[in-house]
Amino acid sequence: MTTDVSLTCIDCGDIFPFTVKDQEYFREHNYSTPVRCRSCRAKRRQLRAASEDRGVDAQPAAQQPATAGVRIVCSGCGQDAEVPFQPRTDRPVYCRACYEAHKSKRAS
Repeated sequence: MTTDVSLTCIDCGDIFPFTVKDQEYFREHNYSTPVRCRSCRAKRRQLRAASEDRGVDAQPAAQQPATAGVRIVCSGCGQDAEVPFQPRTDRPVYCRACYEAHKSKRAS
């Protein structure tokens, strides 16, 4: 039989108990070990439900990554451009004009 375990919440940093009863419940339902305490899980559920009701992203604005532009050299025309994401090295990256042209060619 297992014993109670103390876990640390990734949101608030508090230590919370993961009791034997909780462990059995999580195992029976094939849930992974919790990373948040009960109150932070409840807050997260409420935030997700409220966001779904409004039709917006469930991640709070404070936790969303900044969309600062990344300078690139366009794979199509070779000019300097800025994109709002971190490009991958294994794929071409286009400026807006080349991207629109490439997208319309693909759709045809």
